[in-house]
Amino acid sequence: MGVDKTVLTAADGGPTGQAALFIGAAKDVTVKDMTIELTGGTGDASPIKATFSGDAGNHDVSENLTLENLTLVGNNLGNGLNLHGVRNVVVNNVTVENYAKCGISLAYATDVEISNVNFTKTEGCWADIGLMYKDSADYAVPVTGVVLGEGIDFAMYVVYAENAEYTLDYSEYADVFGLTQTADGWALTRTIAARIENADGSYVNYSTVQGAINAAKANDVVAVTDTTFTAPIEITVPMTIKG
Repeated sequence: MGVDKTVLTAADGGPTGQAALFIGAAKDVTVKDMTIELTGGTGDASPIKATFSGDAGNHDVSENLTLENLTLVGNNLGNGLNLHGVRNVVVNNVTVENYAKCGISLAYATDVEISNVNFTKTEGCWADIGLMYKDSADYAVPVTGVVLGEGIDFAMYVVYAENAEYTLDYSEYADVFGLTQTADGWALTRTIAARIENADGSYVNYSTVQGAINAAKANDVVAVTDTTFTAPIEITVPMTIKG
C-alpha cells in the first residue's frame, strides 16, 4: 500500500468519461495513499473529479471530503483535481502532474482547505489553482472559504478566470494567496512572457517566449506580453507572433 505502490489507472476518463475516480454527490469520502493516473484518451478528464447531482439550481453537492497523500497524473488535457460542486474539502500532501487546465480547479465550491501541494507544470497550463465561474446555474455559487495552508509549491499563476466576462470580485483572496493584481487578473508575482491564443478565445500562458513558440502548432497565434525579452528566438513552423 501507499502512493508508490497502489496505483489506480483509467483510460479516457474512466466509465463516466470525466475522471479516473469520480465522486458524485457523495458525503464523508476519504481518498488517500495512492497514485491515480489517466493513461490516455482524448477527453479533458481529470484523475479525480468531485461534483454535484440534481437539476440546475438545485444541486446536491459532494461534501466532507478528505484527499491526502496522493499523486494525481492527468492526460495533459484536463485538470489535475476537479472540485466542481463541493463543500468542506481537505486537500493535503498531493502532487499534481500532467494537467493542461488547472492543477486544482474550484467551482461551485465552499470551504476548501489546501496544504502541502506540489504543482509541477511551470507552463503549458492555465493555472495552479483556478477559481472558475460562468454565467450558468452550474457555477451559481461563487468559490468561497478557500484556505491555503503551509507547504504549497506554486509553479505559475494561482488564479485563472475561465470566462472572458468574469465578473466575480475575488479581491478577498489577495492576502490569502499573497497575490498582486496584474493586467491578467489576480496572480502570483511571476512573469508570463507569452501565450498561445486559441480560436475560441481561450489561451495558454508560457513563462518564456521561446517556450510558447516551441509548443505552438502550425498557424497558431503567439501573443507576447508587455515585456522586453532576449533574442534569439527560433521559429520552425508557420505561425503569427504578435505584441
